[in-house]
Amino acid sequence: MIERLSAWFPDAAVTGIDVTNRVGRLYRGAGINVSFYQTSIEDYRACHPEVFDLVLVCDVLHHVPRSAREDFIRVVGAAVRPGGFLVIKDWERSRNLAHLLALISDRVLTGDAVQCMSEWELISLCASALPELRQACLFRLPPHPNNLGLVLQRSSS
Repeated sequence: MIERLSAWFPDAAVTGIDVTNRVGRLYRGAGINVSFYQTSIEDYRACHPEVFDLVLVCDVLHHVPRSAREDFIRVVGAAVRPGGFLVIKDWERSRNLAHLLALISDRVLTGDAVQCMSEWELISLCASALPELRQACLFRLPPHPNNLGLVLQRSSS
């Protein structure tokens, strides 16, 4: 995703943040204006209070314990500048083979007790944690209908 973003917006500064020590390992781009940090969003924001035009949370929420999700979303939302966007892409819980395989894969590969949400749970979580952001779009990404995306926008004022 960072390769595509940096190619689409070559003049933009692109920052990748992840708690894993493998953050950025798959990036094959030029590296200009691209940086990676192994840290949590909370620790990153404590040291880097700037805000961003676009914040993308991709396949993270199902790894965050349910009890910590609202706080996580608040911290992420605080990083969005006025007029900016927060895009959350995650794996929706459902009763299909793709979900079963993804669940097994996540639990085996990461060891995390992942908990996927439904579309309604994601929308409700964001509405509760970020009432100042409005829902701009809800989408699905091929090839699996479980790939759920939500776009939120902070007002310009």
